[in-house]
Amino acid sequence: MGQIMDGLPFPEFASALPITDRQSLSGLSDFETRSWTVARADEYRKFALALLAIHNSIAAIHRFPNEILSHILADCWKDRNSLRIAHVCRRWRGALLATPEFWVDAVEGEYLYADGQYRDPPEYVATILNRSTPLPMRLDVVHFTRTLAEDLDSHLWRITTLAIDVETSDEVIWLLDILRRGMPVLERLIVQYEPKECDCSLEDRVWHETSLDVDPVPLIALPRLRHAELPACLMEKVAVPSLRRVRLYRDRMSDHDNPEANMDNFLPALARCEGLASLELVTALPDPGREYGTTSPEELAVTLPALQSFSIKDGLSQISAIMTYLISPSIAHVRVQSNHYHYDSLPCGLTKWLRPTSLMNTVLAGVDCVAVTFRDCTVLQCYAEGDERLYIEYCIMGEDFEALADALRTRATVTELRWTSTKSYAHEEHGLCLLLCASQHITSLVIRGAEAEAALNVLRPADGIAAQGLVCPCLKELTLGFLDFWYWMSQVQDGTLPPDEATRQLFMRCAQIQSAIGPRASLFGSRLTYLEFDEKA
Repeated sequence: MGQIMDGLPFPEFASALPITDRQSLSGLSDFETRSWTVARADEYRKFALALLAIHNSIAAIHRFPNEILSHILADCWKDRNSLRIAHVCRRWRGALLATPEFWVDAVEGEYLYADGQYRDPPEYVATILNRSTPLPMRLDVVHFTRTLAEDLDSHLWRITTLAIDVETSDEVIWLLDILRRGMPVLERLIVQYEPKECDCSLEDRVWHETSLDVDPVPLIALPRLRHAELPACLMEKVAVPSLRRVRLYRDRMSDHDNPEANMDNFLPALARCEGLASLELVTALPDPGREYGTTSPEELAVTLPALQSFSIKDGLSQISAIMTYLISPSIAHVRVQSNHYHYDSLPCGLTKWLRPTSLMNTVLAGVDCVAVTFRDCTVLQCYAEGDERLYIEYCIMGEDFEALADALRTRATVTELRWTSTKSYAHEEHGLCLLLCASQHITSLVIRGAEAEAALNVLRPADGIAAQGLVCPCLKELTLGFLDFWYWMSQVQDGTLPPDEATRQLFMRCAQIQSAIGPRASLFGSRLTYLEFDEKA
């Protein structure tokens, strides 16, 4: 044996080889030796892997049935690092590839960047989509490319939620194309559309008219769609009878690739959603002053028999226009927020749309509590049996209080009024007086702010007044919050008002309250069961 090893050019390694291999190497040239050792090493590598596989296969963890292993792997997705499970061993890899629950979690567990520029190559997206078959899935995608549209073609039948972020009108068109192909189990469609801002002037953006020249989605293409959040211009393309909740919006700073909704098309599309229960509009409507067709308001009236909640944030002109068209006998909640930069667009403010419309008649019916809060703007809230029916956020002016008082007098029975203000404006006292005189069924009154004294003046019976002229004759509970304490204390601190004088001012406040509520009780029997007042800084 020593002679055989001595005949090899690498005696230090020869002793580790089996005798048959040493014999095979004997007499080979350098080139032949290199070729033979490479081939032999590959054989030994496969042999070693087979031995390790046999060793692992008899371990306890590898004796699980495939069904149990697959069930365990189905809950193993946490993030991209979970893909390393496929490299543990051949059996685990095979089980993982055959476990669609794992791959559905991979699809649903994070946003997928379909353009391939940030993180996710198109091949990765296509692979996890294919491996998640045949389970239903939710898909969240940033960018919607033509490649993605093609990859999704064989999976449209199992997508239950589709949420996408897009930046161009081409992406929107590709999206509409796959929607037209049909998505039988799609229940939620969320499109976040933020087109890049162009270099045009603001005037050009506002008056530049564009449209998506594509066919609408057939009514039978999305039979289960219940929830949609869309740019306003897509409503006429995606409106289907199955919709129950719709949120429409529009970024007014990017008008070229995000066209306005055309009312002549938007309202008929809305009418197709007869089962709609919730509608939210955020700067979604066009300026009514522009020409969008010759159809009369009567012809465009939309009846939504199932509508329960309506919310709009827009300019006063847009708010006024849509309130003209909507008819809903079951409306339970209306929320209105005015954009600050649209104050000048409707000088008459709330007066125009608080007139007797079907929507307002319904929402104000049964209202028994009104709350008015003055902050940077005015917040008006109306409640019926504890449930909010109407919310208005707007800089209410004097004319608006006249309309509000008239609306409450004719359509509601207000038994509780809450008024809170930290500032004093000329129109606020007048507005409070109007509301008090219009709400003769009030039993509970809370006034906090500079108008507390004005409330006492209104409640105080005038000389010679008849019983039917008494304001709030049913009043039982009165809470007043005055704002003069800070003024008194500042005078005490700078020495202009003795401390005893501040106490005298409080006694005078009590006498002021007595002068208002005393005659009500003695002359008309209108007695309070609860009285509270405070002086706050």
